[in-house]
Amino acid sequence: MITASTSLSGNKARKSSNNSIRDFKKFKRFNANIHHPRAPIIKEVIWNHVTSSCGGIFRNHEFEFMIFFAEYLGLSSYQAKLCGAMGAIELAYQ
Repeated sequence: MITASTSLSGNKARKSSNNSIRDFKKFKRFNANIHHPRAPIIKEVIWNHVTSSCGGIFRNHEFEFMIFFAEYLGLSSYQAKLCGAMGAIELAYQ
């Protein structure tokens, strides 16, 4: 009787199931239809070139502030990371 009632209610349901094997086994055991979820929506994403800045903070061994630097570079993010690293090295050397 439980199987028959579950089968009837499961076949009338509209909600989609998840992709779990455990749930799949339960649906099959009670002879209920499986409503698979819809495929995800695929959206096109267009990335724009973004200009970047770089900066850093120098602290001593006791974490006390010593000096900082920041500058707008107008370069790609990869180039800004390289310029930031080189600027930090130059400033530390001075």
